[in-house]
Amino acid sequence: WSLEGAAWTGSAGEVIDSSGNALHGTVINGAATATMAPALPQVNASGTCGYGAFNSVSSQYVQRADNNLLDLQGSFTIGVWVKPRTLPASGLMSILSKDENYEFHINPSGTVNWWWQTTTNATNEFNSSAALTAGQWSHVLLRYAPGDQRIYINGTLAGQASFSGTPLTNSDPLQLGADQGVAGRNFN
Repeated sequence: WSLEGAAWTGSAGEVIDSSGNALHGTVINGAATATMAPALPQVNASGTCGYGAFNSVSSQYVQRADNNLLDLQGSFTIGVWVKPRTLPASGLMSILSKDENYEFHINPSGTVNWWWQTTTNATNEFNSSAALTAGQWSHVLLRYAPGDQRIYINGTLAGQASFSGTPLTNSDPLQLGADQGVAGRNFN
């Protein structure tokens, strides 16, 4: 999702998937678009790109119903730009979740937590060594390959693990800014 659409109303499929796979998302609880503080510098006093603005108090997020294209196994890479307004006081703040298949969050220290389960019911997780800063744009990238998992922050390797097993797929929706009904984890 590019999150650059006009104002969202909560209509199904209004968060446009630009991949060509028609995996459009739906805004939940009034998440909004914004352009005033883009990740890239302004050009002629205008933002260079739009972005989603989520309020954790209102439990705002974007959701896409399950689709086999979102069930990731083998090798895969997921990347997002994030600008947390705050870090969580305790627990986790969710960036993206497909629940058992893959999910990643921000810890109170600002480090990125990556969690998933395998087809043999093993639970795997690890944290980045580098931290995100509240109020600052950062690019977070997760790279999964069997036996080699990596977290990159702003293009620099920030965590590495060597878990075996195949990520467990599911029929859960993909949620940007929330974690499958776990209260208190919404992105801010």
